[in-house]
Amino acid sequence: LSLPLSLQESCQNYIRILTITTPGSLLACGTNAFRPMCHYYNVTGSKYHLEKAKPGQALCPYGPKHNSTSVFVGELKN
Repeated sequence: LSLPLSLQESCQNYIRILTITTPGSLLACGTNAFRPMCHYYNVTGSKYHLEKAKPGQALCPYGPKHNSTSVFVGELKN
């Protein structure tokens, strides 16, 4: 199956959010071919491991050309 170049470019994963949420924790979200996904990582030195993954709807743009800005303010604590 051969797709036109413009469609091939749109189907890739573009990282749209990359932020340190707490010391040693990283949040990375990508477009995932118009199905956004977010991954939470635990970082120790130069090593990291996946803590959890979840759908990125309402956190990350769907497409690579979407103009957006994100601000991480932390989690609410009771």
